[in-house]
Amino acid sequence: MDALINIQHRQSEYSLRVAELREVAIHCIYIITVLVESDDTKAKIVEAEQSLACLNVATDIISSRASLHCAVGSTEVVEMFESQKDSAVSNDDIKLKLERNPETSDKIISDEKAEVEVTKEEPDTEVKTDDEVGAEATNGNVEKKRNDSPPDYIVATSFGTAPQEIPWQKLLIKDDLNLEKAVFSLLRAFSRIQPHRNAMMKNGILTQALKSLAQIEESPCIQLQTDALDLLATISVYLDRSNPGSLSQDSLADLFSSVIESNTRVLQITRDRQKQHALKKLLQIPVFGLQSFFCSLNADSKEKSMRVASDLFVYMADSLFKGSKSRRSMAQKTDGILFCSLASFFMLSIGNDSSRKFITTSRFLSSLIRFVLMTAGLSSIECHIPTASSEGSEYWASALAHFMFCLSCTMNGTSQGELGISFKELIEGVQFGLKPNSFMLCMRYLSENNIAGSTAISARQIMTILDQLPCK
Repeated sequence: MDALINIQHRQSEYSLRVAELREVAIHCIYIITVLVESDDTKAKIVEAEQSLACLNVATDIISSRASLHCAVGSTEVVEMFESQKDSAVSNDDIKLKLERNPETSDKIISDEKAEVEVTKEEPDTEVKTDDEVGAEATNGNVEKKRNDSPPDYIVATSFGTAPQEIPWQKLLIKDDLNLEKAVFSLLRAFSRIQPHRNAMMKNGILTQALKSLAQIEESPCIQLQTDALDLLATISVYLDRSNPGSLSQDSLADLFSSVIESNTRVLQITRDRQKQHALKKLLQIPVFGLQSFFCSLNADSKEKSMRVASDLFVYMADSLFKGSKSRRSMAQKTDGILFCSLASFFMLSIGNDSSRKFITTSRFLSSLIRFVLMTAGLSSIECHIPTASSEGSEYWASALAHFMFCLSCTMNGTSQGELGISFKELIEGVQFGLKPNSFMLCMRYLSENNIAGSTAISARQIMTILDQLPCK
């Protein structure tokens, strides 16, 4: 912890190139993370006063990265990287002036004494055959080295503050997020410790930086967005109505809803399978976050979150369902987890009239019926997807059980009157082109093969309700 803190405050006498200093920081952060997560060492780390200083270091790094995205569009960010390429730290002669803390000197690196200063020359306007990178302090002399592909170190300002000369801003690399990845692992570990979690929740700079990163829509930064959302969702479990400002339940709900809405649009237009996979993993997180405090939200926040979640579900279900072409060799685990998260979220709306209206529309119910037809497990149905034999089958089974319960709760005379169409007619329209009575065959299959399960109970209830409801 002392080594990491001393990098921030320049209190080490050990001279390093920027690339080496960055690696030292990454290793220090991972070591601290392991110690925090270990039952044997957690207590000592928590009690150490340096642990909160390490939290401040993590805040500085995350806020520096967020500052690159908070006020400019993705195109401008790329231009910023390119414009700084020639004048960034990696292409200059660098000397680091680091002073060592005498109390912790023996614990850090060595007993050598070196004093060097960070300097920066004017960019060379001549055409060079090779890229000059870094510098190495050897016996007081700086020797230039060459590298075919030097990292693009960038200089950022702390989030929400004026430009400052602090090392973390110089250690960010355009295409390398290993430092940020290490920081997020440490923050997740700290979030499981109450004093540190409370400090994180009260840290306005950190929470604002996380919210900024959670909303970036640049493809190369999707991992940053995922990590920021994951940390916010983890913290959201501990929020209550008394939390003020940028970390209030309503502000986080608006953030999660906006992320779902924007990334659903991206998911609809992208054809890149890797990006689709990454987006589906990302979308699981805000859906989970909304579940943490949905019941405490105001009416507007509830309606918005339910609307964007229902739009996502409709797209996901309809994109999988292609009639007789829906048959797949396997079901994707990522899809199953996302469907399971959505199903759990929709369960919360059943007792709330203002949000329940989003799951009782003919559009939503049609998609819900399609999902049941695909995942009921009846292989003789043309649109069957073999979820039981796929990795993550438990998520698909859980999603089916939750959706069956939602369907059984919404199938009643009142909902049918609001739809303007009978449930039987709605089902007939969905199963058009499939085997006759496909939906009822699925209900019978579920009721007979899950005798004591909740899915079987819901299937029997649905069959009974359909027999009792009028056809028109």
